[in-house]
Amino acid sequence: MTFFKNQDGVRDVWHFEDPSRVWFFRGAPHVHCWAHIRPPQAA
Repeated sequence: MTFFKNQDGVRDVWHFEDPSRVWFFRGAPHVHCWAHIRPPQAA
């Protein structure tokens, strides 16, 4: 998990990552969310 502070000192940019997903949130001036999901690996 990573977060970044804006110029006003508020932690409004977040990055969550695990082996199969990446989530990115931005809270200013309104909420944005991006999700990158990997397809299942073939067995």
